[in-house]
Formats: sequence, C-alpha cells, structure tokens
Amino acid sequence: MLPIDAFDKTVKSRRNEPALIDDRGILTFAELEQTSHDVARSLAGLGVAANGVVGIYSPNRSRIFEIVLGVWRHGSAWNPISATNTPASNIALLSRAGTSVVFIDARYHHLVSDLKTALPHITTVSLDEKGRCDLGWREFMEGGSDFPSWQTSHANPEHTLMLIGTGGTTGQPKLVVETVRVWNAMQRAFDTVVPGGPGSRDLVTAPASHGAGFLGLLAVVGGRTVHFHDGFNASAVLDAIQEHGIGSLFLPPTAFYDLIDEQLRDERDISSLENLLVAAAPVSPHRLAQGAELFGWKVSQCFGQVEVPMFVAFQHPETIKKAVQESDAELLGSCGQVTPVVTVTIQDADGNILPNNEAGEICIRGALVSKEYFGDPGATAEAHRGGWLHTGDVGVLNENGQLSIRDRIKDMIITGGYNVYAAEVEAALLEHEGVARAAVIGVSDDRWGERVTAIVVPNGGFNDDEELISHAKKLIGPIKAPKEIRWADTLPHTPVGKINKVALRAAF
Repeated sequence: MLPIDAFDKTVKSRRNEPALIDDRGILTFAELEQTSHDVARSLAGLGVAANGVVGIYSPNRSRIFEIVLGVWRHGSAWNPISATNTPASNIALLSRAGTSVVFIDARYHHLVSDLKTALPHITTVSLDEKGRCDLGWREFMEGGSDFPSWQTSHANPEHTLMLIGTGGTTGQPKLVVETVRVWNAMQRAFDTVVPGGPGSRDLVTAPASHGAGFLGLLAVVGGRTVHFHDGFNASAVLDAIQEHGIGSLFLPPTAFYDLIDEQLRDERDISSLENLLVAAAPVSPHRLAQGAELFGWKVSQCFGQVEVPMFVAFQHPETIKKAVQESDAELLGSCGQVTPVVTVTIQDADGNILPNNEAGEICIRGALVSKEYFGDPGATAEAHRGGWLHTGDVGVLNENGQLSIRDRIKDMIITGGYNVYAAEVEAALLEHEGVARAAVIGVSDDRWGERVTAIVVPNGGFNDDEELISHAKKLIGPIKAPKEIRWADTLPHTPVGKINKVALRAAF
C-alpha cells in the first residue's frame, strides 16, 4: 500500500483529532490532508515531474510533514536535508539527487544566494515569508494545477519515496534510494513492535531528516499525534512527557544518557511513557540498564541503518528488564531479536555464512533492504554482493535469533595482532563514575600497529589516567584497555547524533 493511501484511510476516523503539534500551533488530520493536496497541486503547478525530487532544508517543525505528505501524494520523492550539515555538503547532496525544488526555513534564507549560484536550476520556496527565495509559502500554495493523482507508477513497489544521505560517519555520504516496498516493511515492523496506536502521542526531537522523521511519519500515518521539538533538550523532553502525555520517542545513545542525567537531577512524572527507543549507535549496557529501570522498564532498542532502516532487530522493554534482573550480560548487550521483515546472516570476508555465536559482518536481505545507492552502481554492487546487503557492521547472531553488534568494521582496532572493538572499550569506560562520555579510536603506533586511544569527557572533574586504564583492564583485560587517555570538553557528533569518528581521527 502507498503511504498516502494509508494516511487517507486514517483521516476518515481521525479527522478532527490533532495530527501535528509544534510551537506554531496544532494541525488536525483533516487540515493535514487538505494541505497535502494543496502541496501536491502546487508542485504540479511548478512543473515537478511525478518522479521528481523535492528537498526540505529546515529544523524540526510540523511543516516538514505537511510537505512530505504532499510530495508523496504528488508522486515525487523527498530528499531530506540535515540542517546541521555544512552548506557545501547539503548543496552537493541536492545536486547529486537531481533535486528540482527545495523548501527552506526562514533561518536558512542567508544560504539561498550560494545555493542558487551553485544550482541555478533549483526553485527555492520559503516555509514562511518569501525572503530571498523564489516563492513564499502562500504564493507557492496559490499556484497549483490539477494533475493525474493516481498514476500507475506510484503503486510500483520500487517507486522511489525518499533519497536519503547516509550518516557519513566513515566518509562521504551516499544517497540511499528508499522505495514503497521499504516503507511498507517499516510500517509493518513499527505497527508490530512499537506500543501505542491511534490517539497515542509521539515526540520528534532528534533530527526529522533521519530516523526520528521516519518514525514520526510512520506514527502520523497510523493515526498518532506527533509533537515536534526544534532540537534535543533533555529538560524540555521530560517536561513534554509530563505535560503532554508523550508515549513514544526515539533518541540516539548520547541524548539518552543526557535524559537519564536530567531525570536523576530533577525527577518528572513519566507515567505516560510507553516506549523510549534507543538506536543509531551502540549503547553502553551499563547506562541502558540504568535508564531502563529509571524510566519504568519502557526503554527499547533497535538496529538498522539508512540502507535497511530502523527495524532489522528490536529489543523489547520486557527483554531488557529480564536481562537486567537476571544479570544476563549477553542479552543486555544484544540489540534485539531479528524482525520478520528481514533475514540476517553473519558472514566472513569471503562471503561464507558463519555459525551461530561467531563474529563477522552482518549481512541482510528482505523487504526492508533499500533498492540502491542513487547514481552509484559500483557502490551498489559492492554493498549488495552475493544477494545480501553488507552492512559494514560486525556482529554475532545466536541460536535464538538475538543479534549483537560489536562495532563498525572501520572502527575495529588491530593492536598487537588482536582485534579490538571500540564499542566494547567505550562501554567499559562508561561504567566508571568519572566518565561522562567516551570515544575510542586506533592511533598509529610503531609498536602496536594501532594504539587503543580513548577520548574522554570527564564527570565531576575526574582526570586520573591510571585509575581509568586500570578500571578498563579489570573489565575487558589489558589488550583491549586503552593505552592512552586524552581528555576533552566535548566529543564531535554527526547531524544524527552519532560520535563522529572521522573528525576524531583527523584531530588525533
């Protein structure tokens, strides 16, 4: 089913209920439906083809979803642009995607001149007053024309819905083609594993240009009310849970840790919480256990990547509770049970499928796997070799279908002939009360080949290298423990909240 078909069915029973809420107001499902029709007609009025590409350059706000649903009703594809990327990177993504129209929030109007110079063919539409753009929102919405709204290509399972840039944690982002088939697999998994339903309230606080936006769209198509926060603030999130009865939200681990710390500082009523989903990067088992108990055993985990979004595996709150209460370190360290929309194998470097409980590359096939890298057949062939999507992640699959992530292949450190997974070292460091944040990289070393090096943000003024290294040795042994500690005030992050290892390696 097309997502716009599913949305239209939802509207029939939710017409006067709130669909989208941000600091500018409330939009009902009926109003959202009408706006999506107006956006679709206006795109047709601009001459956008049914298979055209439309970008959105904005911080989190309801209007993003108004546009996306209109883009899908029109039959074109959404090219999400992360507002926290560099302007040069975003211009490159818009160019590579062949984007013909880009919607721009007023706070980024100062970038319009450079955008138009680099891409003179692009039509710029303001989300508000015209400013430096070609059209203001009102002018755009008044320029519509009728079009054949149910073209057969829209119903093709391989019809493109989104062109999404990868996180770029290991190099230049690629553009991933997400189709109707992938969306339907996401919707099936979401409806199966995420608590709530029509009438539930979800919060989008991580960037809507990636996983948080996917989940928010899945929620609103399914009849849930979606609140938007313009960026993550732990205090504001807890206030929203308490004041607005938020039931579900998604956070990367770094934001999850901040939420734990804020709740410990100033406790809020979180009784409405049904599901706090932690994903996007490996999470510290110690902090996962701490947060799961603190938030009333409502914390879940999932694993995915842009190429196979969100729901490769899902760890239910009850499973996390069981792991904590039974001190089951293996289960707590798992990212969950493989979902029904994919098949997962663990493979060696030659593409051989490994037995259960052996570490290798996580390889996936199934309805959730993206179609291709846009305009890059070489990278597509490499990633999809042998009929499997090769994720670049090292993991272990046990006999019960529980998947555990060890690390990114490119983040694995080879020191003294041994393989060391940075995520395991980071988890050990985060168990020390003097550590607020930690990232581990390999630094070139004449003796070791690579020296295990930890960049640490301290907690409470702690700065004892020897104590911290000794702590790590007790937990994971001398080979995996850092040889060196470097102290920092902050760690660099990608736009989607992952620690930016590329930036760290460049700095050290």
